[in-house]
Formats: sequence, structure tokens, C-alpha cells
Amino acid sequence: MDEDQQSCASCGKPNATLACKCRRVSYCDTFCQGSDWALHKVACTVHSSAALEKLKAEGGSNDQIADATQNLADLFAAQGRLGEAVRYCVETVELRRRAAAAAVAGGAEGGAGEDAKVAAALHKLGVMYEREGFFRDALEALEESLVRPSPDNHPEPKT
Repeated sequence: MDEDQQSCASCGKPNATLACKCRRVSYCDTFCQGSDWALHKVACTVHSSAALEKLKAEGGSNDQIADATQNLADLFAAQGRLGEAVRYCVETVELRRRAAAAAVAGGAEGGAGEDAKVAAALHKLGVMYEREGFFRDALEALEESLVRPSPDNHPEPKT
């Protein structure tokens, strides 16, 4: 079989010509495409990008947007599209940092939880940088992820 020919992601028939906009899967017809959509949409970067933009436009919370942004980064990383994955990881870190700063400024309990989310986002960013060969950036992100307070080492305020 020619390398350019793809099998239908739903039924497996060869020579599927109906490609999803993300170009990760192809189908032999609209029936197979519809049948597979529930499975494919969770891994579709086009669908996830549109959902993220909708969330931003509708005024989703920083936490919701950060979760959606990290999901998109993970999808791009799984597809080997590391440049795009890094871009979305950086955005996730910035969103998490803003949420942590807002929690501290507002005196909200749960600041340690926000710091843990920043640390997790920084860790993922460090791993992405390392995979891209940006070792100095990877080291900086990973070091910062280690020094952020976590729920385990963040002392409770005394009353």
C-alpha cells in the first residue's frame, strides 16, 4: 500500500480519503466519520483549539482556560508537534502564575494549591523544552518547579 494512503479510522478500509481537519485521521465516508467522532474529538487538536477559543471568548475562568490550554499542549506533544506543545505550555504557566498571584493578593485559602498547579505546569514545560533540545530553558523551568511551594511543604497560616 502507498504510504500516502490511509485506512479508515472507523472501519479500517483502505484508501480513506475523507480527512479530519487535524489531518491525524481519515475516513471512507461521512457515516464512519460520524461514528468515530466521539472517540476522535478528545484527541483532535482542531476541536480542542476551537473549544479553547470559545472558552476564552465566553469568559471562562483562568483555571478552566489553563486546563484547556494544558490539554492542547499534551495533545500536540503526543503528536510530536513539540513547538506547538511548548507554546501552549508557556501559556499554561502564565495562566497558572496569574491565578496563584490572584490567590495570594486576595488572601484566599488554597494558595498552596495554586502554587502546586504552577509547579506542575513548569515541570511539563521543562520536559517539553528538554524534548526540543532547549536544555538551558528546561533546566530553568524544572528548577523553578522544584522550589515552588507545594501543599506538602506549604505551612498553614497560624490563627
